[in-house]
Amino acid sequence: MFDILTLPDADRYAIWSKGIAKEYAYVNYCNADIQARYTALKDAARAAERLRTKAIFKSVKEQSATNSRVVFSPPLLDSSIEKTEFETYDTDLKDQMLQDIKNGVFIVLGYQYPRGMSDAPKPVPLDVWDQSDPWSGNSFQLGSTKIIDVHITLKRSVASYFEALPEPEPEETIQNISQVALRVPFAQMKAGRKSRKEEILTAYETLKAQGVLTRDTPKAILGHEVREFILKGVPKPERRETGLSDETIRRIIRGTK
Repeated sequence: MFDILTLPDADRYAIWSKGIAKEYAYVNYCNADIQARYTALKDAARAAERLRTKAIFKSVKEQSATNSRVVFSPPLLDSSIEKTEFETYDTDLKDQMLQDIKNGVFIVLGYQYPRGMSDAPKPVPLDVWDQSDPWSGNSFQLGSTKIIDVHITLKRSVASYFEALPEPEPEETIQNISQVALRVPFAQMKAGRKSRKEEILTAYETLKAQGVLTRDTPKAILGHEVREFILKGVPKPERRETGLSDETIRRIIRGTK
């Protein structure tokens, strides 16, 4: 198994770009049945809470009309059964994901704030998960240090890229130089022109999940947002716009719909 700390910046960016934004990962990495159950419970909870809110406003209006002191009945003061059921399910998924992270099933990478154009993502320390609500938003605050743009990547989905590489022959090994340093960086593994499809789709799905992109986003803005998202995470020496034209981005995204 490769050591994330010893990988070149370009490789760590490749792993980060394959990941899912932290605040959505605990659901998106679940299988289809669990995701469907999660969505159904969430929708039911929202519907029940809307009804409860309407009932509260109606009660306030009626009691105000009679100049009586506003008193809510117990059912209006308590959260709905649907909301409680959803919150329990949501907490269980988060707890399971956190356990998997601590067991090394996932890689968690993020950028130190402020994020520079030439910065590369770094491993997020495990102790940040001890915060009261670690799944809120897509960042962590650890003392005076802020970690942003946190992505979670399934380790086995990227380990094969590195484990498949041949180790140097004994005669090629130089004393005091680690074998990892002799490996070919992930960004150079494929010969010829490298497709940007995977980067584009990852950026698109992340921006959709963050609410930056919607069905109504104009085509010109779509290309710009996806391209900027990809480029801002690439170390400056490796930054290039080849394969990231507006037309290419739209074509690749259109093929997924």
